[in-house]
Amino acid sequence: MQEGDYVKQGDLLLELEELDIVYLDDEQMNKLKAQRDAVANKVQAIENLISTYKSQVISLGQLRANVVPNAQLKIDQSENKLIGLKQKVEGLNQNKITAELNLDRRVKLFEKGLASERELELAKLAVASAVADYNQGSVEFSVSEQQIGISRYDLQEKSIDNQFKSQDIQAKIAQSYDKLAEAKKDLYKFDNDIANLENRIDQRSVRALVSGQVTGVRTTGSAQTIKKDEIIATIIPETEDIAAELYVSEFFAPLLSVGRKVRVQFSGYPAIQFAGWPSIAVGTFAGEITVVDAVKLKQGLFRILVKPDDERIGASKDAKWPSLATLRPGSKSWGWVILDEVPVWYELWRVINGFPPSIMENKNKVTEVPKLKG
Repeated sequence: MQEGDYVKQGDLLLELEELDIVYLDDEQMNKLKAQRDAVANKVQAIENLISTYKSQVISLGQLRANVVPNAQLKIDQSENKLIGLKQKVEGLNQNKITAELNLDRRVKLFEKGLASERELELAKLAVASAVADYNQGSVEFSVSEQQIGISRYDLQEKSIDNQFKSQDIQAKIAQSYDKLAEAKKDLYKFDNDIANLENRIDQRSVRALVSGQVTGVRTTGSAQTIKKDEIIATIIPETEDIAAELYVSEFFAPLLSVGRKVRVQFSGYPAIQFAGWPSIAVGTFAGEITVVDAVKLKQGLFRILVKPDDERIGASKDAKWPSLATLRPGSKSWGWVILDEVPVWYELWRVINGFPPSIMENKNKVTEVPKLKG
């Protein structure tokens, strides 16, 4: 980049090198991306672990939903069977009592000689058989009762174990979410660091923002240090959209409005402007107010922007403004704002009495009539 060079938008102007020790490592970007990938893998692993835990919780719920009803059904069937055993034991007990009563009668009859010894032995055998059957039925009833108790305890133990396992997995899921949040925080940090470094690398190449001519080069050559916010050079843009920046005192500011016609004179272009006679001005150019600042500057002036009056220029009533090849940006300019048309006698009366110009309602403006302007 040299003084006076013409550049296009996006052209490389100069390359900057880092002085900050933090950015001197050429492998810094690769290291950041490697660390970012490691954290991303960690995030993926934690998310997979959480999915596994959730599947386990669902499986435990399904297991509990299937096992508990089946176990309860078996317990109910065993209880029904126990009722039958109880009735059987009661019947065997009744048989035992009957056999014992029958033995007592046989003993009494045998003592009286009314029963034979065989009948007595048969009665004793009947009692022994009834007692054996009763004892066996009682043992069977007791065993069944104990099995029901064991089944109930086992069912309760399985339910509690299932609940404990589910709670333990839920706790692990909560811990995993904490780890996931921390890992994502690190991941976002690396993404931000990578984005910042990429932007900083892009900013090392200074490119032209607009097409134009380079001027005001402050720093040239290599091995020079550029400070923050330091202006390197100025590019005068290539454009046909030109405007004159004029300043008006606050005394006349109320008379200004967008659309008012202006006669503009540029430095280096001789011109003659007769006050109140814009139609016979020589060397001035037709303009129109496009912007009026709402707030005055520190010097007590209001800024206005004047652009070419395309209507008059297009109708060949005025010449085009000079091109930027001859009218340099920043050149000094003067202007006369055209106010409302007034009669000659009014303008003379106003000047003689020293009254300031004022805006008058004039619905039938005739700009071509050579009347004095206020």
